[in-house]
Amino acid sequence: MPEPDFSSGLTLTDLALEEVQIGPFALEGAWHLTSENDHFGGYSALLYRPDGRLLAGSDAGRLLSLTPPDEGDSKAVFGAFPNAENRDKRDVDLEAMTQDIEGGTLWAAYERSNAIDRHADFTQVGERATPNEMALWSEFSGPEAMARLADGRFIVLAEQRTRFGGDSHEGLLFPSDPLTGAEPLVFQLATPDEMRPVDMVPVPDGRVLILLRNYDLLPWPSWHVAIAVADPAEIEEGENWPIEVFARLDAPIPPDNYEGIALKQRADGLCDIWLISDDNFSLFQRTLLLKLSWADCF
Repeated sequence: MPEPDFSSGLTLTDLALEEVQIGPFALEGAWHLTSENDHFGGYSALLYRPDGRLLAGSDAGRLLSLTPPDEGDSKAVFGAFPNAENRDKRDVDLEAMTQDIEGGTLWAAYERSNAIDRHADFTQVGERATPNEMALWSEFSGPEAMARLADGRFIVLAEQRTRFGGDSHEGLLFPSDPLTGAEPLVFQLATPDEMRPVDMVPVPDGRVLILLRNYDLLPWPSWHVAIAVADPAEIEEGENWPIEVFARLDAPIPPDNYEGIALKQRADGLCDIWLISDDNFSLFQRTLLLKLSWADCF
């Protein structure tokens, strides 16, 4: 086997799509990301960091940090979560990330081990919690979406449906950091068209955006993606959390397995919504990065 390649850079190809309106969002850019670097690919979580860079996390516990491509040189930096090389697949299958904007602390959720790690920075192994309420979530469809709200509460959503053939997913609302041992409120999330929640990001006005995805395997793998909005104030124990689907990523959006969503507040009062796709390290999928603008976020 050849030595791993950890030195190759990132290539961004502008897809040059026309600016179109997708529900309340305006498409402002789309890029195809490629690299020979062995850290590259499988991105299932995305954040807009306080330093003005995008941070993507992968199913293999790897990281990609880059300047938004419409701001000039992307200056991509590849890496891995501390100790990722020494953990097995159950401990590095990262599916969601959230953060404390003020302090820079980052939380990462892993679906194989149904765990949440907290990192003060990326130079040390983070602390870990395995909440009892997540213990029975499936190894392959556990904590898929997570958001830290402005008041310090956390929402975690399972990709797994609560019953065979149903459309509900279990959700947890933690009153504070899950690593403190706080007991969460348990609720349900009903989604349309058998879609599953795959990521989530807080909105400045207190709501959250939820990225939803479904796929068909025959006659050829195809993806169906939507963005919904929900208000955490409407979460009630044991009840379905109301959501509104107000954008479906149909043509001319290039179809793929979008699994990461991030938000940036702009000085002009708009919000940038960034999406990244998970190529599953496969030959028939791509790593795509989309930029949408949204006026109704405050």
